[in-house]
Amino acid sequence: MEPGTHEHRVSALRRANTARCALQLRDQGPAAVSELARATGLSRPTVEAALADLAARGLVATDEMNGHRGAGRPARVSRFVGSAGYVAGVDVGIAGMRVILADLAGTVAARVEHQGPVPNDGSARIEAVRLLVAEALRLADAPAHRLVFAHIGVTGLVRADGRIWISHGFADWEGVDVGGKLATLLGCPVTLDNDVNLAALAEQRLGSARLADDMIFLLIGSQISAGLVLDGRLRRGSHNAAGELGDASLRVPLDDRGHLLWRSASTARGVFELADAGDADAVAEVDGFIAGIADTVVVLAQTIDPDLVVIGGPMSRAGDRLVKPLNAAVATLVSLPFAPTIVASRLGIDSIAYGALSRAFDLSSELVYGVHEVPMPALRRPDGGDALDSTGKDFEW
Repeated sequence: MEPGTHEHRVSALRRANTARCALQLRDQGPAAVSELARATGLSRPTVEAALADLAARGLVATDEMNGHRGAGRPARVSRFVGSAGYVAGVDVGIAGMRVILADLAGTVAARVEHQGPVPNDGSARIEAVRLLVAEALRLADAPAHRLVFAHIGVTGLVRADGRIWISHGFADWEGVDVGGKLATLLGCPVTLDNDVNLAALAEQRLGSARLADDMIFLLIGSQISAGLVLDGRLRRGSHNAAGELGDASLRVPLDDRGHLLWRSASTARGVFELADAGDADAVAEVDGFIAGIADTVVVLAQTIDPDLVVIGGPMSRAGDRLVKPLNAAVATLVSLPFAPTIVASRLGIDSIAYGALSRAFDLSSELVYGVHEVPMPALRRPDGGDALDSTGKDFEW
């Protein structure tokens, strides 16, 4: 069917109407045909046709309304069937791997982490991802064939075709069709993206920056990198390299691998705890680190003019011990009459996986609804509570 033809336009309108009915049921709950027609502004025959289509695909079920009395056919209500499909957000990092699985209604059905070190071998790493997704499906009691889409966050630059261009952590995945190999193993489309970009997207959609259209996400772990959201959209740059901070641009101590170098203790947490206890060397090291990060934030902030800067990654665990003095340092350095607010990540170590999950919802939209990138559902736990209240927050830094 050629785009622009009458048949194409009719088909596109039919898909849009069907998606509108599906989203109304998904987000607002069960409804009778008349209620759905009023809520969507569609005619009753259009709604009935949409419900028949959705029912044939398993996305909608119809039940008799409880408490019906009197003569005539019992009133019937339609409800969205979230368990008709699942999407997975996967974080494949150098230090760990995790999967967050949600059904199509936004119920977070499982969160699992890889136990033990991340495999050094590329093929073994692919198999570890497969096993982790399979474990999430098992915990959710979800059939493997209902996995609709999986999106994966990885360290490194990811090309527009979904292959890794450069990755210091996973060099053996460079140029390899990792998504294609996993798609064969998982039985659904699988795509890859830069991990920091996904973390930035998660904080803007779900986390600390939900009210900010323009924000910078600064991931501080063993290395430092940034993600940018401007006008509410993730910005990748012409080579998908936006936010890749070179070592020369960072005014903090780094080793020969470009990793943060701590001297008073072996970990950031150890240094901050020594500083809290009054150790003079640790206090000086923390002050120097904050001053170096402040320089980076000021350069980025005066270039981009964000509403908010979110500190994510393992260093987000430092909380006010980092954020308060960093806000003060940035305020003294900016040459403008205002400074961005700096806050800690809400999502912590789960930010990459939640960003991947949100993109999995985006990218599965045409497969599920027949239209491009419908809004993702609100995430919740199986008991109806806020899914983000149970994110993994107790992690090492």
